[in-house]
Amino acid sequence: MTNRGIKITQDIKNQIQEIEDIILNRWFQLLRSNSGYIKLPANKNLEVANLGKTYNSFGTVIQKSPVTQINGINDVHAIDRAIERGVKPQSILNTLRNPEVILSQWNGQRFAFITSKTTVIIDNNGNLVTVWSENEYTDLLFKVLKEAKR
Repeated sequence: MTNRGIKITQDIKNQIQEIEDIILNRWFQLLRSNSGYIKLPANKNLEVANLGKTYNSFGTVIQKSPVTQINGINDVHAIDRAIERGVKPQSILNTLRNPEVILSQWNGQRFAFITSKTTVIIDNNGNLVTVWSENEYTDLLFKVLKEAKR
């Protein structure tokens, strides 16, 4: 396989994977540097006007996530998206700890923690799946936030 005229051998692929693993581990260390696992506000029920409303395939508004802590990161995708979208570890933590809205997705297999600046998607095992900055927000996401504040 070639990429821009460079032959990518299995050895190079293995080295890239090792680097990605190091980056993943370092990012997760940054995320949880203050407190072992990242605890989520388990007893905090969100007061939102659109509780129970379903937004197409995007999800259904819930009061709180059944996931109580972040245990890890699914794969390098979440880190790639955070870097690409300019989402810092502190923004991820702030969004997880103080969401404006939480959506249950995929029949409770994933949860979207949403603020006006950042969205963090976690799976039901407490693993970070992906993140979005406000630059990736669609009209539907702005509608979810607006309706939550009514």
